[in-house]
Amino acid sequence: MKLPVSFIRHHLLLVTLTCVLLIGTAGSAEVLHHVSAQSNHQFRPERQLSPVFQPERALMNMMNSERERLHMHPFDPEWNLFRSARIAAQKLEKGQDERIAMQEADNIINTEEKNNQQTVHHIILRESKKKIPVQELWRQLKQRHVFIDRTTKLQIGIGYAAGDQGRIWVILLKELHPKRGQ
Repeated sequence: MKLPVSFIRHHLLLVTLTCVLLIGTAGSAEVLHHVSAQSNHQFRPERQLSPVFQPERALMNMMNSERERLHMHPFDPEWNLFRSARIAAQKLEKGQDERIAMQEADNIINTEEKNNQQTVHHIILRESKKKIPVQELWRQLKQRHVFIDRTTKLQIGIGYAAGDQGRIWVILLKELHPKRGQ
């Protein structure tokens, strides 16, 4: 088979251009993959294996950002506190007495933690149908600075239950005190 004259004359030029094109395509694909991996990373949803619902996490993040602005340690999420707070919120939403619901939450927490003395602080926020977001209710809470300004490390659990009257939020803050002699 006889090749065209133009191919024979420009063979070296065509091979060089083909190699440059292949190398350029591979290089730009690598750059594009690297850039897309960086830009998509911030939009990729976080894989979450925790029992924390997104609204609970959003409130905790807002509270932690307040503490970080004051150069304080953020609240440590504690899964049993989240579970206890959610159970208490569900009981309050069903009409159980506030004092009894909080006592039952304390009982759950105290069964889990036996090595340390602890103080558990309860905060109940009621989000009515008027759609005042819980973040605004937190900002309006007069006693919130007691917890935000506290220098000790606190563990946090947040739970909510939605009902006919709106959402009921329970925030549990646990402060551990080592036993004497430890």
